[in-house]
Amino acid sequence: MELINLDKFDLHLDYKVLCEDLCKGKHQEAYDHFILRTKKLVGFNNTIGYRLALNNLNYSIYHYLLFIYDISLTKCCYANILLMHNHLDKDTFMKISKSIIDSYYSEMIDMQIVSRNPLVQSVIDYIEENIGKQILIGDIADILHINSTYLSQTFKKHMGQSFTSYLAQHRIHHAKLLLLQTNKTMEVISSACGFGSASYFSTVFTSHTGMSPGIFRKNHALSGMVE
Repeated sequence: MELINLDKFDLHLDYKVLCEDLCKGKHQEAYDHFILRTKKLVGFNNTIGYRLALNNLNYSIYHYLLFIYDISLTKCCYANILLMHNHLDKDTFMKISKSIIDSYYSEMIDMQIVSRNPLVQSVIDYIEENIGKQILIGDIADILHINSTYLSQTFKKHMGQSFTSYLAQHRIHHAKLLLLQTNKTMEVISSACGFGSASYFSTVFTSHTGMSPGIFRKNHALSGMVE
């Protein structure tokens, strides 16, 4: 009966927004997005559907982090799979989904992708919102009304790298998303990610990833990492 009832739901959920929110440090927003996308499933109380949705959530975040940040959280992924072997009903489904999101969020904090420090997270948010523009630590300090040297030192203390280094890496991460999820030209992507030109973008991207933007797109565009 449960297999038949699955026809009522679209279980090929797109967790792109959820993954992006998580990588911006928006932990609660990511969970809220999942609950919203699975609202009908929760109301129908379908055990097989629960398990499929949780698997989709787990692997979506895992592959997103693997391709965009070049980190493999295999132990975290396997631990989340084990959680799904428990009895699943409405309450346990919601608890396990939160546990999955929490586990990856904790790993991302440990790996300094996001920060619990509000000041540092404000810098990360600014970078995300202005990735296509020139971004200077002094300008962010002025907006936050604090000393730029203090902001730079605080950022490095909590993130384990300088502001400049993080900014360069984040531009590359954003470029990967555009390469994998759009058909935009190298010129458009280089501009959208704050690089001066397509040739400079190609040089920096190759230096960071070991392959050109074109090869990266060719190798991974069909991976379906967030679908």
